[in-house]
Amino acid sequence: MEVALEGLRAVRARRWRALSFGVAVGLVSGAAFAVSFADTTRIESQWTEQVYAGSNVLSITAAGAEGGSSLDAHRCDAMRSIGGVRSAGAIMYTYEVFAEASPSERFAVIEVTPGYLQVAYPRDPRVARASAVAGASVVERLGVVSGGVFAYRPRDQQQSFTVHVDVATSETARREPFDRAVMTAVGNPGSTYECMVEAQPGSIDAVASAAQMWFAPTEVKVVPELQNNTLIADPTTELRTRFSQWVPIVLGGALVIVVLMTWWSRRADYANYRAFGLTAPQMILLLTTETALTFWLPIVVGSSLACLALAPWISPVTARLLAGDYGTLLLTVSLTPMLGALLLGRRSAFEVAKGG
Repeated sequence: MEVALEGLRAVRARRWRALSFGVAVGLVSGAAFAVSFADTTRIESQWTEQVYAGSNVLSITAAGAEGGSSLDAHRCDAMRSIGGVRSAGAIMYTYEVFAEASPSERFAVIEVTPGYLQVAYPRDPRVARASAVAGASVVERLGVVSGGVFAYRPRDQQQSFTVHVDVATSETARREPFDRAVMTAVGNPGSTYECMVEAQPGSIDAVASAAQMWFAPTEVKVVPELQNNTLIADPTTELRTRFSQWVPIVLGGALVIVVLMTWWSRRADYANYRAFGLTAPQMILLLTTETALTFWLPIVVGSSLACLALAPWISPVTARLLAGDYGTLLLTVSLTPMLGALLLGRRSAFEVAKGG
């Protein structure tokens, strides 16, 4: 206990230098935390955009089919019951129409199975409970609102029709033409040419295998919706190799060097401790006390303040990675007392006084 108190007194005797060190370390630690946060969220954001674009979506068609309706649409919609499937459905019919509110503009009314709405509009969770969805361009140009109606006239007819719109979305659809369409779910689907299935992240291969058997005895062809994917292909690999994971190691190494240089400049003081009988374990305790007050505490405070400031934007994945970076930094700095004890050795005050 007396050794720890001596370490406290040593820090207090150099309070202003210790304070300046502490503030600098706290600021740098907070900045390192922010760098790791920015790098991790960048990867997560890219991955999210890739998922929205359709990285986990599979297009299923009858093998050798060149057009027409070839698959049971109800069977396609039922793929939602398969483990690892997020959504599934099919387009039944597409009609080109003129909107009553703007007769010169062409839009589309698309009849789909109920599950297809989630495939088409992945960014808007409201479509999971909807039976009719107006795309972003329809909402913007015609002022259609949720709970309103979309009045239209088919291109080859004079009679007008209306659709009660459950969701007027402002979110971009997975396929661009859907933005200029009103999509309605039909209760008794027939057959379709293409079945679209979105797998949960990490389940796309298993879902693709299940799809091969799902439509038996019909032989099907399963291909990814995005065959030329320019975004990151595997977020797990990207997160594992991110550059920011080296920031706490480099920062920790730099802090260790700074601490050791500080102790080396005071080697005469530590030699006196040795001369008065301070043992190696007691020396490590002394150095640990100084390290805790001058470096560990500022690291905890700086990182914690950064965490509180960024808390609203930290996802569970980011939180786990930041905790790992934070632990790496503390672990690296925790080696300092033992390294310091080795550096200072068992040199006497007389040797130091001679300039050794």
